[in-house]
Amino acid sequence: MAESKSRPLPFVRLTYTANRTPTGRRTATPARKAARYFAYANDLEAERSGQQRGHWYGPDGSKHEHEPVLAWAAAGAKAHRYTFQALLSLPEGRLSATDFTRAMREGKYIDDFRLITHDDTKHSHAHVLFFRDSRMDKEQFTDWHERIRQSLAAREGATLQARELSTVAQLSQEERYEEMAAEIGVLQAGERAAALAMEGGLDLI
Repeated sequence: MAESKSRPLPFVRLTYTANRTPTGRRTATPARKAARYFAYANDLEAERSGQQRGHWYGPDGSKHEHEPVLAWAAAGAKAHRYTFQALLSLPEGRLSATDFTRAMREGKYIDDFRLITHDDTKHSHAHVLFFRDSRMDKEQFTDWHERIRQSLAAREGATLQARELSTVAQLSQEERYEEMAAEIGVLQAGERAAALAMEGGLDLI
C-alpha cells in the first residue's frame, strides 16, 4: 500500500479555444484542426492512407470513424462558444480506451465528447474534444480535474498490480520448471550411473 501512495498521479490538462474568428464570426477550424492532429499528428501520408494513431470513442465506449468525428466537431464548434481539449496522461501504466472514457464520465459535467488514445509514446495517454458555451469556474474545474485524476490513478494502480502479480506468478512458474529440470537431471544422472555400474558388473547397493 505504501508503494501505491508514493506513485505519481496521472496528468490531466485542459485548454480551450473560442470558436470565433478575429472579426467575431463563428468558426470550426480550430476544432477540426485539433481532431486531425489527434488522429494523424500532421502526418499527411498517414492521413491519406487512413493510418490513424488510435480509434475515436464516444462517452458510451462506442467507436467512431474519423470523418464523422470531423463533422461532429464542426457542428459542435458552430453550436457552442468554446472548443475544449483535454489531455489525460499516465506516469507508468497502460490503460484501454474504455478506462479513459469511464474516467471522463466519472468526471461529470461533460455529457458528450470524443476521445482518442495513443500508446505509441512513453506515456499512455488520451486526447479528448468537447464543447461548451461557458468555461468552467475554479470550483467546477477543480472537482472535474480531481475526479478524473483519481479515477485514472485507481485504474492505473489496478493495472500495475495485476502486472506485478502476473510477473510473480511467472517467476514462480519458472522456478518450478527449474526445480523440475534439476530433479530430472538428478534422475538422469542416477540412471546413467546405474547403467555404467551394470556394464561394469558393480553392485550399487
